[in-house]
Amino acid sequence: MIALLISSIPYFVYAQSSTYMVKLTSSKNAAVVFDSSYSEILILSKAYTRITPTIEIVKSVESNILTQTKWTNSYIQFAGYIDGNKDTIILVSELSKKACRKSRQNWGTEFIYGLGAFYEKNQQILYYNLTKSKIVSPN
Repeated sequence: MIALLISSIPYFVYAQSSTYMVKLTSSKNAAVVFDSSYSEILILSKAYTRITPTIEIVKSVESNILTQTKWTNSYIQFAGYIDGNKDTIILVSELSKKACRKSRQNWGTEFIYGLGAFYEKNQQILYYNLTKSKIVSPN
């Protein structure tokens, strides 16, 4: 905990990271996992219960879907939630280096999602149903 003193009024600041990095075997770059406290993913309904994918879950998703793709130079983001059917869904976002530069966001701390022709070419979003071990359409 950090205490700051400005104009004789004490302020307390507490910061906690909502991501952690993990090295994948299918990509030269590290991947980032967003924990359940990160709520700024606009494509996820607020009605869903957010979860933090563990390293074991990330490795399982990688072995089931990422190794089938050519994501060797991609930046990959993971987020998880429980859907209305009580299935565990892992949201996987694969970003090109161009998408990271264009968005001007830090791919390691902000979930990047874009619309339009550029992002259709430079980003891929997958919803992996961990409960059923298959890629599914978003609900």
